[in-house]
Amino acid sequence: SKVNSDIRLLDSVFSLIQVVTSTAPHPDHVVAMIRVHEALASLLLVLPKNIF
Repeated sequence: SKVNSDIRLLDSVFSLIQVVTSTAPHPDHVVAMIRVHEALASLLLVLPKNIF
């Protein structure tokens, strides 16, 4: 459903923001980058369903 995909979209955006903001003082950039890529990947899976 569209509502479900919107929730997943917001969740992906929120987790992305969380990772980016918590990366600055954090030394473990590799894990942070993996999380960013995972969030972006799920974002790309959800976006087409909202657009089309």
